[in-house]
Amino acid sequence: MLVQAFLDAPVFQTRWRWNTTISLAVPRSRGGRKIAPQLQRMLADDLMAAVFPDAAACLENIPGDREIPDHPLVNQTVRDCLEEAMDFDGLAAVLRRVHAGELRLVARDTPEPSFFAHEILNAKPYAFLDDAPLEERRAHAVQARRTGDPAASGDLGALDPAAIARVRDDARPDPRDADELHDALLTAGFLTAADVSSLAPALFEPLRSMRRATVVSVALSVEGGAEPEGVDQAESPTPNATFNAWVAAERLPELLAVHPTAAFDARIAAPPTRTARTWTRDDAVLELLRGRLTMLGPVTAREVGDSLAVSEAVADAALLALESERLVLRGWFSPGARALEWCDRALLERIHRYTLHKLRAEIAPVSPADLMRFLFRWQHVDVSSRVSGPDGLREVVGQLGGFELAAGAWE
Repeated sequence: MLVQAFLDAPVFQTRWRWNTTISLAVPRSRGGRKIAPQLQRMLADDLMAAVFPDAAACLENIPGDREIPDHPLVNQTVRDCLEEAMDFDGLAAVLRRVHAGELRLVARDTPEPSFFAHEILNAKPYAFLDDAPLEERRAHAVQARRTGDPAASGDLGALDPAAIARVRDDARPDPRDADELHDALLTAGFLTAADVSSLAPALFEPLRSMRRATVVSVALSVEGGAEPEGVDQAESPTPNATFNAWVAAERLPELLAVHPTAAFDARIAAPPTRTARTWTRDDAVLELLRGRLTMLGPVTAREVGDSLAVSEAVADAALLALESERLVLRGWFSPGARALEWCDRALLERIHRYTLHKLRAEIAPVSPADLMRFLFRWQHVDVSSRVSGPDGLREVVGQLGGFELAAGAWE
């Protein structure tokens, strides 16, 4: 199946021309003059049509698989494609080790391609099975940033703090009327007192009067009535604290499943379509944090747990479930972050895009005059940078390493 596939791929054509040239089946020169590459390609195609007519024929005229002739050049080309270009034997060996349990596969979803995949992204067109031009390949549209460990490589892969702040500001709700505020409550799940402080208070009263939203208050204490084992007092919820948040009527069942003792306006009730489902506490936390993360940007599990007045362990379990759904990614996104952070996938893509735009804006082309002044100094032509003596000669010759010159020119 693989052989039938690469017969139409550029890799087969390239290997065929290589083998026909080194075997002298296609001459490189004629009459003492070198044959042009395009003419060599035409001669190689003519030889393929004579030796392997199925490879040059239209597939509509060939029923079934193409029959590969027993010809030395064809056999050598097929072997080169399988063993050198594709390393089929190595792939088969890896698959045997996987099925035998010698290799364990671990999947990691990263915001950008791993640097181990750069060889595939930057491969030549003949390395692909299809013959699409370079500008049409999906790999050409993949943005591969400067990757590496920020702690070990001078923050080469760190995100721009201004980009993070910009995305957070864009994701923050900015309603113009009560209807837009209601939509924001439905999307975010709930809005805390800190979120409400940046909005106009007059927008909330129409929702309260129409029974479309209300303020939920929860008296907090240490979960379970005692200190959890191994948890410091400073990291536990503060006893006798109060959790206040604005919630839309449609999201009341989720919040009540998380905090059954919550107090709210008794005149408001969730629509029947929302009360038909029985919410467990874990599912409710998952749904509320799903909407909450769309407006926060990079955040730690403890911070997102405090916003919902749940423990860090509960928030971490919900974040892991969202990660399995490919909705959030974890890592150290903020510069100088020491705790593991979580971020919505769409927001993280925007942060990466803004960071790339800033990095590209920092690289501006210089004028031809500046380039020539640099070249004169770098190549020791300028008076201020000229060298002499054996050491100077060694430095100049080192710069000319790999440059083809005649012996007279070197002397």
